[in-house]
Amino acid sequence: MRGMSRKFILGLVLFLSMVLIAACGGGGGEDEASSTESEGQTEEEKEESTEVESDLPQEVRVAVTTEALGLSPTETWDGASATVLIQLYETLVARDPESGEIVPFLAESFETVDDTTWIFNLREGINFHDGTPFNAEAVKYTFEKLVDPETAAPAAHILSFMKEIEVEDEYTIKLTTHEPSPNVLPMLASESAAIISPEADQSQNLMQEPVGTGPFKFVEWIQGDRIVLEKNEDYWGDVTAIESLTFITVPDSNTAVSMLEAKEIDLYDLAEPALVPRVEAMIDVDTILQPGSPAYYFSFNTQKEPMNEVEFRKAVAMAIDVDSFIDTLDGTGFKSPGMFGPAVLDYDEVSEGWGYDYDPDAARQIVEENGYGDYELTIFSTDQGGYKRQAEVAHANLTEIGLNVTMEQMEWGTLLERTTDGDHDMFVLGSSNSMTGLETMYGYFHTDSIGANNRTQHSNEEFDKLVDEARRTVDDEARQALINEAHEMLVEEVFMVNMYHSVNMLAHDKTLHDVTLLPTGRFLLKDAYRK
Repeated sequence: MRGMSRKFILGLVLFLSMVLIAACGGGGGEDEASSTESEGQTEEEKEESTEVESDLPQEVRVAVTTEALGLSPTETWDGASATVLIQLYETLVARDPESGEIVPFLAESFETVDDTTWIFNLREGINFHDGTPFNAEAVKYTFEKLVDPETAAPAAHILSFMKEIEVEDEYTIKLTTHEPSPNVLPMLASESAAIISPEADQSQNLMQEPVGTGPFKFVEWIQGDRIVLEKNEDYWGDVTAIESLTFITVPDSNTAVSMLEAKEIDLYDLAEPALVPRVEAMIDVDTILQPGSPAYYFSFNTQKEPMNEVEFRKAVAMAIDVDSFIDTLDGTGFKSPGMFGPAVLDYDEVSEGWGYDYDPDAARQIVEENGYGDYELTIFSTDQGGYKRQAEVAHANLTEIGLNVTMEQMEWGTLLERTTDGDHDMFVLGSSNSMTGLETMYGYFHTDSIGANNRTQHSNEEFDKLVDEARRTVDDEARQALINEAHEMLVEEVFMVNMYHSVNMLAHDKTLHDVTLLPTGRFLLKDAYRK
């Protein structure tokens, strides 16, 4: 397979690490991930630290093409929800966006007592938005709820290493793992491990009325229209300058761009590459484009015929013209055959040699020899631009090799529900790859994840063993070898066909400064201001 050159890959990774803060004007990630100096500040000092000399209203209106499914980190695991959640909730540790290292956040410090015991010392004096205290009991409650089978949390697997969590005192937590694990800190930095208010969770529905410790707090959610947040005046760190933050649901990308041009919104995560030239031509709008971690792919329900046959999946892999599709993205996507690319931890450039070249003649021959054209098959996708376009390209390519395929489009929540339940043949989706490549493989393709995020319904004992062994291997070199073996199997046996890895695109009004764009394509607005 024609892969990216080593020079391009290394340049991409270097560019990502340099541009993450510089292009966005610095901001929240670094401040949030280190010990804040605002502890102990007087109210006057806090106000001075966030004052902005500007006549502009300190409010931000964000257009989102997909509405959040819910606003509880323990009950969601989708990008649309996470975009809002990261403004409201916080985690014990965080990944420094500049260095990539895991550093303290709600935890002031952490240490390992032995190979399976971790101690987290929590910051004191922090309250949830409902006024109740953030403490060790809240952490214990959150983690136990996340792994409780009754919760049926889609991200429960991220704490699968946890054997026990104990409260040592009001601000000290002891976490014991089943065995030595390299995943403790990366998983605790996940959005789904954000700490919730126990009292609020027991008295209200956090999916509709969220309560966290973050720089913004919830005001209202008008379903199908908007989610409104406001400044958390009692935030434990530097209080944001932004008074009001509104996420407006605008399903049509063209409409969102027109709203940006008319100054009806201030920020938009560009979902349509074809719209980038139009946005870049706007005098009062700035754009940020940077290589990101998300991957967008075509996949299968491998519990159904003929998708359960590797030969069928190989034919599909050879039928989809990935290069031509990426050419239509005008520089906003790049090719890499794996489920996770250069911007994701656990990536290895050896993966660039895996997979299948575009060869419709060979694909057509496989279809004819095996009678795959006799099946009536359906491709599921959302009714929105990016995924819709992926499905249309795949549909055209598969029809050309003799497959009998139709398309069915639906709204985001319905797509996730039906593919989780196994009510599908083939589908297009994406992954933000917000954790590590290893955890993406576990969450999307491991047998344990069927009924949660393994929408391929794929169960492969050999693959499971490789992933399980990697998740408990502490030695970096040995773990990477296991990851590579599992990742190669995923590509060669075509659990999915990667159509592109994204270049994150963000457009915002020029009066909005210091937006922090993350590798996942999500953004933080804690340090933003209007001027």
